[in-house]
Amino acid sequence: MSSNEVSMDDKNMVIGVVLDTEWLFEGFQMTKGSELVSRMARFFESNPDFNETGYDEKIAQLAGTSVSNVNLLKMFYGDWPTYADVVGFSNQTIPMLGHPTQSRAFLPVFIVLTVVTMIVVALRMYSRLTITGFVRSYDYVLLAGFFMTLGFGLQNAVILNTHTFNRGVWDKNWIDFQVEQDSSLSASILYPLTVLVIKFSLLLFYYKLSVWHPLRWATIGTALFVIANTIATIFGWAFQCNPTLPWKHQNYMNPDGECPVDTWKLEIATGSINIITDVVIWLIPMPMIWKMQLSLRERIISVFTLGVGALACIACAIRLRNINMAWYGSPIESSASIICIWTITELYLAQICASIPAIRALVLNKAPHLLGSEPSERKENKFDQFENYDQFPDFSSHSSLGKASPDVSVVRQDQYEARAENKV
Repeated sequence: MSSNEVSMDDKNMVIGVVLDTEWLFEGFQMTKGSELVSRMARFFESNPDFNETGYDEKIAQLAGTSVSNVNLLKMFYGDWPTYADVVGFSNQTIPMLGHPTQSRAFLPVFIVLTVVTMIVVALRMYSRLTITGFVRSYDYVLLAGFFMTLGFGLQNAVILNTHTFNRGVWDKNWIDFQVEQDSSLSASILYPLTVLVIKFSLLLFYYKLSVWHPLRWATIGTALFVIANTIATIFGWAFQCNPTLPWKHQNYMNPDGECPVDTWKLEIATGSINIITDVVIWLIPMPMIWKMQLSLRERIISVFTLGVGALACIACAIRLRNINMAWYGSPIESSASIICIWTITELYLAQICASIPAIRALVLNKAPHLLGSEPSERKENKFDQFENYDQFPDFSSHSSLGKASPDVSVVRQDQYEARAENKV
């Protein structure tokens, strides 16, 4: 019988028995779960009289733990015969489950994406300094998002290649399980925070794009929605159980412990909202672009430049699909490494897409021929006059540049006066 022939219910039962046995063997926390289950199975075979005097003490001595812990395990299973049956079954089933490991693809993907994103972000900063003379607040926010993504990726790179490299709990020890759970919780909290920072950078960029009220109200509303979803995600993961860290040794067999939060539903719900907000952020500037007096070619270029962020939506959707398959899908798709690959891809891709406008402005400024433009053409292009979306006019006025608030101007005074000659 192979791993694929073992039912999901049987696999889940084996996982539970292995973890319970690892918890019991307090004095052997560095020993693999399969070995501990084997020891327990041999003990029951050698000691078939469950009513023997001092039976609990023998188990406590075998496991290097206290009699009170032994009694907790006995109470959980009801009696020793029941536990002995499932331990025997698990001992026979574990060899059929094989030794699945994480994919080794995460580390090279992470390194490549980190290098590419670092170059893109550096070009973005250089573009700001070269064209307008200073780096803006939303650039610093995105830079913070980059470092948070880098930390998130480094954490996963270490964990996936050490404590969680073996995917089967029977191939891990109790310390590995603890580290895996701690890492999973921290990643589940760091991920929405990183997403919030990246999206906040984009929304802040849109907010300062123009004083046009519909754009600003759409930006504020979306920001509030993103913040609410982030808070719900963090609180849902942080307080999914009572006690809050149910995998810690004394909490694991807590008879009063409970986990009322369905983490699968939490991930699907908040992930779906995350995709929706991605789409909304992508669409926010589109009405403003079509209100501008641009040629069809310029409008199409503008839509594609800002709309390239839709690629991050696709990565987010694929990540969500892989999370769903991790619960109900095939062993390959349930690999945590694959989920981490798409998570890091989503985060880095969002930062790359958010930097495209600034990089396009840099190319038009330094090497316009690369985009099929000439310097003379750029002077006639109303869209490029505003440093590529950095300061659009207020569409509530026919002479908006003349009435735009100086407080939202992001260009030098001489540039502003030169552009004021072109009324939109």
